[in-house]
Amino acid sequence: MLDFSKQQFQIYMKAQARATTTATAQSHHPAAHAAAKKLPDPVFENVKFSAYDLWVTNQPILILSADAHLSSGWAPEGTPSDVQYSVTVVAYPDIYNNLHKLYAGVTDKYHLDITPRLELVDAVDADGDGRGELLFREISDAGTGWLIYRATADSLWKMYDSLNPE
Repeated sequence: MLDFSKQQFQIYMKAQARATTTATAQSHHPAAHAAAKKLPDPVFENVKFSAYDLWVTNQPILILSADAHLSSGWAPEGTPSDVQYSVTVVAYPDIYNNLHKLYAGVTDKYHLDITPRLELVDAVDADGDGRGELLFREISDAGTGWLIYRATADSLWKMYDSLNPE
């Protein structure tokens, strides 16, 4: 699960780098171009891992949340190098132990308006159907609230959002 979280973190960092990259002259040296794209591995701290059998089928839903930072100080342009990131990943393993992503959220204090920080509280049976849902504390630029998600086969389905009631 940590390796899977590292992959999700690196996907986020590459997207941030692409979003802030300015137009430059193309290099004709592919080896130099590939070396420049290499991201350092994140350092995870305050790692919290939980597993729940929400579907009551002996198939666990895995939730990992952690704080992350880059040890070498690498950061996209315009972002301070000492930024602390929040990583939350929800996945389930298939019969071959391949992880299937239901949710991956990587954010920092500058991007809470795009991706809020989610902190797992617990699994609850919010609608009384005998199947579990995930209760998260949401921290965004709009404030702090509560989210309830139902885990489906391919994603998390939002059942309740206290900051954006519909």
